[in-house]
Amino acid sequence: MDTPRLSAHGAASLHDGESVHANAPGDEMMYGLPRPSRRSHCCLRLTALFVIAAGCSNESADPPAPQDPGVTVGAVAGSSATAPPGPITGAAGAPAADGRTPPPPPEGPTPPRAAPMDEPEPDGMPTEDDSIDAEGRIVAECHGLPLVGMKYSPGGTTLPNKCAPFHVRDNNPYAVRCIDAMPDFKTPFPGDEYCILPPPPDLGFQLGVHPGGNIGYWDKMWAGDYSFYEDASVTDEYVVLPDGEKLENYLVDFEGPTDERYYYRRYFRGRYGSHHGTVTFTGFPVAEGWQGNSDRSIGAQLITVQNAYTDIPQTSIEVSPEEKGIGIELPLDSGVNMNLHHFNTTDAPLLRENWINAWYMPKEEVTRRAQGILIAAPVNFPVGMKLDSEGSAAASTETQVLSLWGHRHAWTTRFHAWVVRTDGSEELVYDSVDWYDMPTFAYNSVTKNPEPGKGLDGASSGPLVLHPGDELHFNCHVETTQERAAELDVPLPTAPITWANEATKAEMCLIEGQTTGGSLFGGIENIVL
Repeated sequence: MDTPRLSAHGAASLHDGESVHANAPGDEMMYGLPRPSRRSHCCLRLTALFVIAAGCSNESADPPAPQDPGVTVGAVAGSSATAPPGPITGAAGAPAADGRTPPPPPEGPTPPRAAPMDEPEPDGMPTEDDSIDAEGRIVAECHGLPLVGMKYSPGGTTLPNKCAPFHVRDNNPYAVRCIDAMPDFKTPFPGDEYCILPPPPDLGFQLGVHPGGNIGYWDKMWAGDYSFYEDASVTDEYVVLPDGEKLENYLVDFEGPTDERYYYRRYFRGRYGSHHGTVTFTGFPVAEGWQGNSDRSIGAQLITVQNAYTDIPQTSIEVSPEEKGIGIELPLDSGVNMNLHHFNTTDAPLLRENWINAWYMPKEEVTRRAQGILIAAPVNFPVGMKLDSEGSAAASTETQVLSLWGHRHAWTTRFHAWVVRTDGSEELVYDSVDWYDMPTFAYNSVTKNPEPGKGLDGASSGPLVLHPGDELHFNCHVETTQERAAELDVPLPTAPITWANEATKAEMCLIEGQTTGGSLFGGIENIVL
């Protein structure tokens, strides 16, 4: 049904009330791990701007959203926006659920597999379907590299699994899985398959969060000593118990190179329960360990993630033409701050552990820089309603969008974004129906994304360029109903849902991404890494 939408000036307009459910069939489960069993419109509209330079950020990882009319929600380089006046009104909520338990939400889209890079295998070789054994490891007959005993991810174009095409998560020479190099690697926690070997020290670096710290971690791993994973005195502070949730900073005593280095290619992996991670350089040495707070430090950004894996480049082994020449200077004599949000909706303990591979590139290949964006919409949702909260911003000069990802929590059943051109035409560019595993999509001439608007996660394909005056809009469709609470298997809140880092007790609504080119959004000057 049509539902009133409240514009930034308080004028009502109509918006279709199309429902998109996160129960679409056909999506695979992540490595066979069951999805959590715990896990309809009034509208706010506000052009609320937050911009975080990918290397010069001074906002928190999750900036506060407006809660009351007239409160400033963002200010960058002299630009600000305020919440619209007037109360929030809208349609009544859905009736109470009938007690049935819906199927779990689908896993986010599996990265598209590239075409095979090598010649077809001779007759008698295992097929792609037969190339992985029951434990998820590459079978010996399909080893394209000497995997067993390998210490470093080699990079290059030779695939670990010669029986399957390149896959950024499962078959990637820049992020070789520990379970393939260490056949006996097994821990008491789910997510062993996300452990990846580091780059050779002269080609890149790896940062991580590990029980006992980074120092000596790989010496133990290479020696086959995984006993620290079973030592509660070591793992306890890294564990999230069932129904638990933690938002903390982890500082890494990073000993990087002493000479000038640049990088662009990055691969993030995290065990189950990862919700978001913002990784920045502190600009000064630090002592390693959990800090017990959630304030993100100011500094150059290494990577921002919001699920168990995020990759740059996203779906291809080669950097796309649209990304050629982009380089990031590695700060010297700097620690690293990882702002990490984890929650556990399973019935077993989860371990907070991450791996990040970054690969160097020659200085002479660096011809341009990239910037990060973060645009937030207001969050203050009454209980018992179906609502939309929309944000938007405009390009002031030609801007190449390299990637986009939406961020929200459990009460938002659909997050989508679209571009409005100066001629009035519109294009759906991002669509996500799975709050639990929010996808990152790349926009270039190499990546083929799943088609958006089909009830599954998807995005437009091909380069995405915003010309002066073009606008990027995004919308969070929120359902604060008893029916939604029953689907999530959580109590329905008794007070309005506001902005906070709590997956089922609060909400967020923002879009992030990476761009290159000129100024972006609202006349803000291009801030480079």
